[in-house]
Amino acid sequence: MINDITVLICLSPIPSHPDTSVIDMTVLSIRERLPDCPIFFLFDGVPAKSMQYLTAYNEFKQKMLWKINEMGNATPFVFEEHKHQSGMVKDVIKLVQTSMVLFMEQDTPLHNDIPFKEIAETIKCGYCNTVRFHFEAQIHPEHKHLMLDDKPIDVLGVPMLRTKQWSQRPHLSSTKYYTHISSRYFTGEPKFIEHVMYGMIAEGGDNWDEHRLHIYAPPLTLVRSKHLDGRRLGAENYDPTAS
Repeated sequence: MINDITVLICLSPIPSHPDTSVIDMTVLSIRERLPDCPIFFLFDGVPAKSMQYLTAYNEFKQKMLWKINEMGNATPFVFEEHKHQSGMVKDVIKLVQTSMVLFMEQDTPLHNDIPFKEIAETIKCGYCNTVRFHFEAQIHPEHKHLMLDDKPIDVLGVPMLRTKQWSQRPHLSSTKYYTHISSRYFTGEPKFIEHVMYGMIAEGGDNWDEHRLHIYAPPLTLVRSKHLDGRRLGAENYDPTAS
């Protein structure tokens, strides 16, 4: 079951490049939990506003291409033009041969134990389209109005919270669902996927059944991903205590 997952990692210029430590930690967190799953690395083109990072980003890409070549079961997709998350995923989702995808941003490694086999069952059976791996210990009070449950419900033995809050932090989805949203909603200018999906779902009335979003909600702490804050890591005024 857990081998039926393709990992999608979107990469774009960040201040810490050409250093690869951020993506290295993210990949390690995946391989520790899903050692045999294919990983697709999606390298975005550089937008005009980020041209100051071009040289460092090109060096970073060269380093990563060597790493990917030696990694095993990993494939790079290098986009010459800026497509952002929405454009890259729309192109690459057509090449996924597994029934599920694990979406990852380059600076959001997985954390703590994640029962992928059991969670995958909730997607395979059709009850969930997407299961998010939360980055905070509990639901933030300002987000509680986007939760459909006051406490976790049992889905095939897995504690879940139904939600109308989309987040691009790590999440496991059915490939069929991602194909659906990419063809229906990923249109127009390049955008973060979260910018496409968040408001539409949060304010969409009775559209929850189309998306079937859940948060994996085990006892004690919800934290199942970290944020290395790659956009500031390596920046001139980076504060490591803020991440």
